[in-house]
Amino acid sequence: MDAVSFTKGCYIGQEVIARLETYEKVQKYLMGVEFEEEVNENNTFNLFDENNNEAGKITSVVKSFRYNRYIGLAYINKTFAKEGIKLIAKSESGEMVNVIVKEIPFKK
Repeated sequence: MDAVSFTKGCYIGQEVIARLETYEKVQKYLMGVEFEEEVNENNTFNLFDENNNEAGKITSVVKSFRYNRYIGLAYINKTFAKEGIKLIAKSESGEMVNVIVKEIPFKK
């Protein structure tokens, strides 16, 4: 939202964006996740907190050679969309792994 100006002239979608900001309707944020161990990149993962509350969904996973670990992108509920939060990623095949929420872009 920092890239959107609320004081400049009219633009397409301005009213929708203003309503989302004013009434805090944005419920999910695109965040990075860092896996604490190796995972199958082809699995689909959902995110949960330690109380098994749904926290979001991972959209993509890749082995980062720069960071030497698996990272991904996820849509995360605003309650959990904070740098450093630990969540549990569960796949449909039963794979479970801990992840750490990261701001994007990823930094060392």
